[in-house]
Amino acid sequence: MKSRVTSLILAVVLMLSLAVVPVAAASAPSVEITASTGATIVPKETPQTITFTVLLHNPQPSQSDIVGLDFSLKSNSSSLVLDTVQSYKTDKFSSVTYNSPKFVAINLDIGSLSTFPITEQEVTLLKINATLAANAEPGQYKIYTEGMAVSNSRAQQVYSSNPSLTINVVPPTKYTVSFDKNG
Repeated sequence: MKSRVTSLILAVVLMLSLAVVPVAAASAPSVEITASTGATIVPKETPQTITFTVLLHNPQPSQSDIVGLDFSLKSNSSSLVLDTVQSYKTDKFSSVTYNSPKFVAINLDIGSLSTFPITEQEVTLLKINATLAANAEPGQYKIYTEGMAVSNSRAQQVYSSNPSLTINVVPPTKYTVSFDKNG
């Protein structure tokens, strides 16, 4: 009887511990790349501009305690070229620089040389245009980060995954429309 009670308690504890994992994962910070065109684009005879946005999701600012981050933003193809100058960079950090391809942001009080965390849950870090070449070959083109480091006030990394976004360039479809005069 004692072993049944112990087994039951262990089973309940195990089930409760599994329920906590998704909650913890949902509250962790993350970085995402989005595109103004969506994930699929048809090449044209002229170059096309796509705006890429890099977002910081910070669901629980007081727990993540984010004070700085840095990464390099890159493209995997010479047919999708990132501009060297951003169209927007965040003002939610006290110091922000983008020197293509490197982005660095930190909250630092220069007077006391102490850091302070951001309090926002969603931050648009960077918007940058890229040019898709005229008549780009169909295929997958990727914008991605390298060296992602999101750090807290104790100089610990709270996020380090490198997000990417794949743009699918698809050939134009050719439809033939025929009108039957008899019908």
